[in-house]
Amino acid sequence: MRRIIGIPLLLIIMFLVACSEQSKGELTRIDVISLFEEKNIEYHIQLEEELTLVENAFQKVNWQPNAEPKMSKEPDVEAVFF
Repeated sequence: MRRIIGIPLLLIIMFLVACSEQSKGELTRIDVISLFEEKNIEYHIQLEEELTLVENAFQKVNWQPNAEPKMSKEPDVEAVFF
């Protein structure tokens, strides 16, 4: 009976410990979709140097909370940060 309860409990604890190792806010990957001339080109940024460069650029941005962006045209690039 102890094995029936112990094994799932051990798996749950291992899962929780493994998930808690990654620190919050750590940029690990950027997926970029280029939308030029109706050709969707996708690429991924995973090199630590490039990710650091992007993080540093975003830290220099003067963010305004609750601001609605006004764009004169559709975006050329979309990015998803992980």
